[in-house]
Amino acid sequence: MKFTMVSQKISSHLFPPQPILLEHKIKLSGNSPVGTACYDVMVDVPFPIQRELSALLANVEKNKEIETCDEAICGIITKIHEHRRRRTFFLGFSQSPVEFINALIESQSRDLKLVSREPSRNAEKER
Repeated sequence: MKFTMVSQKISSHLFPPQPILLEHKIKLSGNSPVGTACYDVMVDVPFPIQRELSALLANVEKNKEIETCDEAICGIITKIHEHRRRRTFFLGFSQSPVEFINALIESQSRDLKLVSREPSRNAEKER
């Protein structure tokens, strides 16, 4: 069976079933039966509250699935940003290695000054 035929095959099962009709003729004339017969027929009748609860449970399950997908998407986006940053880093190095290393050392020394909060030191001594 082709995958496109699956939806046609299961579409009839996605809707509520047709109601069951029972017809029985009762004879009111003539001799009465030997005894009286009484039958209990169990019928499930959906209550409005039950429908609301099932809708709520389905909604909660969908929300959990959506949260899982959102977390996966956020993780992938984070990886994309990290890979883009690394690509830019290595691309800069490959295009001009000397200028890139000098700019990197300059940036690292600025960061070190900010972290250590010391007054400006002589850049030539740091090299």
